[in-house]
Order: sequence, then structure tokens, then C-alpha cells
Amino acid sequence: MMSLSDLLVSAYILPHLSDCLISGQTCYLVGGALRDHLLGRPSADFDFATPYDPTRVACRFASRIGGRWFMMDRLRKQSRVVLKQKHEKYTYDFAPFRSDTLEGDLRLRDFTVNALAVELSSVLDLEAICDPLDARSDLNHLILRACSTDAFKDDPLRLLRGIRLVATLEMEFDPATRVLMATEVSRLGRVSAERIRNELSQIFAVDCPSDSLHRMEDLGLLDQLFGSPGQNGSFSKGIHKVEQISRRLTHYASTPSFSLERVVTEPPLSAAAILRLAGFLAGSRVLESTPQLLKQLRFSNNSNVLLRSLAELHSRRADELFALNSPGRGRALWVSRLGPDPWLSLVYLLCQVDHPEPLLENVRRAFDDYMQHEKNSRIPDLVDGSWIHSELGVQQGQLVGRLLNQLRQAEMEGRVRTLDEAHKFLKSLAQKSIDKKKDPS
Repeated sequence: MMSLSDLLVSAYILPHLSDCLISGQTCYLVGGALRDHLLGRPSADFDFATPYDPTRVACRFASRIGGRWFMMDRLRKQSRVVLKQKHEKYTYDFAPFRSDTLEGDLRLRDFTVNALAVELSSVLDLEAICDPLDARSDLNHLILRACSTDAFKDDPLRLLRGIRLVATLEMEFDPATRVLMATEVSRLGRVSAERIRNELSQIFAVDCPSDSLHRMEDLGLLDQLFGSPGQNGSFSKGIHKVEQISRRLTHYASTPSFSLERVVTEPPLSAAAILRLAGFLAGSRVLESTPQLLKQLRFSNNSNVLLRSLAELHSRRADELFALNSPGRGRALWVSRLGPDPWLSLVYLLCQVDHPEPLLENVRRAFDDYMQHEKNSRIPDLVDGSWIHSELGVQQGQLVGRLLNQLRQAEMEGRVRTLDEAHKFLKSLAQKSIDKKKDPS
């Protein structure tokens, strides 16, 4: 295992941050990075605490390593430095003590495993780690324990953070902590929607979040966050869908042609989190009882539209793909109607069916066809609307749009395959429309 000093050197902290301190100043590495190091886990997020306002130190550090500094909370004097190097992104958070002393600051934190600190000049000596709440014992026993009985009163978001930490660190709750969490669930309503959204996004990003969702259901957190399930929906059905999608994603992870890396998402949601959350929404049907839920949780308009389209994407659409008998352009049109992100929609369909293997080649071919014919995120019409105006004498825009939609449907069904066939098809439709006007009976 890499030594702590080597970790800090590789993360550009040593000697650069130490050199930014003026004589007499101390700076402590605290929390998650120390916890992860003791667990033998990698870390790219580092928290620092100081007995003074650390803003100037953070700014000097950012300048020295070529990072970007910004203020996170001016009132609390909390700021962040972000550094992107090659394929790695590092974040460094700076904050003053929450108490008069280092020990007092650690006792005010969320969980004991995060109540650890070491002064930068002492990182070579693990015995120099300040551990007032015996965090190392909890780490050895993989127990997540609240620092105090006021931990969730001080910040109710810690309820969700605890759920996430138990999952990512493969721990179990201390029984007293779990009882304490159950009594404080109602306080979550006091937390800003943005902070809740960010934690939920991380919970659904975990490889197998179903255990977390079961814990949330047992504690009453799902009711608090999502309201009531819709008709024929339930939280159990939502969790079951999440489990199914997670299994499929694990299976496809070793298949390069089904990589989610091509999907561009809006933070804080990852592609995998979107798929799992959409599955949960579909199974629980909570959007029926709370239509504005995603907006209330401050998901962006694009994420809102994407999640809704996926949640409404029924597995029977996979049967359509299997039976699709049309040329490349017809398949491309079918894919374009799945939703705002065709690739994510296809993967979501694969994750829903019981036996996806027979569909794999159809999915590859359909998406390749889509990419071949797509321009500016849409499939251009085979026939230009101006041709309909000039050749068929149709001037009404609404009717032109209806004719083009019918043409697209015919292409998907394989009834129209060439431009010449498209012209004949549209002429036939136009003639039928004329005949119907002459003889409305």
C-alpha cells in the first residue's frame, strides 16, 4: 500500500501546500482521505482544516499547482481548489475549525470514521493522527457510527450521506446510530433540494444501490423523499428494477461496444445513475402521485426530460426492435423515437428484458444505423417539405407535417425504402386526401 506521504506527493499536496504556509501556520489533513488511506482505498478528494481563515493559503496553493480556486461558502470561509491532471481530477477543500480546537472540530463531524486528522508536517508518523473518537477501531470493524447524538440535527443530509458511506465503504451501521437516524428522518425536509439531489445522484451511481434503497425504505427515507408510489407501483417494484438494471450493467461492463462512456450527462448524474433512477421511477411510479418531483429536486430540464422518457420506455419496445424489418434508415428512425438520448434508451431497453442476448446484434445494428443517418441529433426527412409544396400542391404546414410523419412510419415498417418509393407513397396519400374531401361520406 502506498504510504500517506507518497499519496500526498502524488496528489500535488506535498511539498506544495506546506510551502504555502507562513511561519507558525498549521494545516491539517482531515476526514475522508485519511479514512480511505487506512482502509487501503484510493482517494482524489482531500479536506483541510486550519485554526485560522484558510482562504489565502488555498489561493496560494491553487496558484502554485495550476489549479482553479473558488469560494464555496463565504460566510463559513470554505473554499475549494480543483486540479485536472491527465486522466485524474483532484479536489481540495479548505475550511477553518468548527470549534476552538482541533479535537472539538472533529467531534462536530458526521461519523467517527471521518473524525481523523493529521498535521501536514507529521504525515510520516501514523501515530500522530488525531483520533479522539476511536475511528480506527470502527474502521477495523467496518462500523459506521455517528460522532454524537446531535450529528443529524446539525445537518440532516448526513442521513443520506450515511446511507452512501455504508454502501461505498462496505460497512454496517452501529445499531444506536441506526435508531438515531430513524428518529431524525423528518428533519431532511429542512435540507436544500440541491444537496439532496447531489446525494441521491451518488447513491444511484453505486454499482449496486439496491441495499441502500432497502435501508432507506426501512428508515422511512423513501417516503420522505419521493412521496407515495403511484397506482400499481411500489418502492419494492422500483428497487427490483434497480437490481435488474444493475445486474445488466455489470454484465455489459466487460463489453466495449456497450460502453456508457459515449453518453454525455449533466452533473451530478452519471449515465449509470440515470438508468437506475429511471428504473426506480418506473417501478415505483412516484411521478404519478408527485408529477413535479424531479423539478422539486432541482434536476435540470434536460435531465428531467431524459429521466421521464426512460421511465416511460416499456420493455415491449424491445419486441418492436426484434421484429423490425426495415433498411438502415428505417431502423435509424425507430431509434430516434425512443427518446432524447438514443444510446441510453437502447441500453435501458436491454436492461429491462429477461433474455437480452438475442437482441444484442439488433441493438448494435440499430445504433450504427442511427449514427450513420443522424445529423444534428435528428434523422433528416427523406423528402423535403418543399417537394410536397411544389409537386403535390400541399401548402398547409400542418398537413405537410402529417404526411412526413406517415412517411417516417412507412419507412420504419419497411414499406418505403427508396426516394422513388417515398414520392409514390406521398402522392398516394395526397390523392386519398383529395378524394376524401370530394366525397366526405
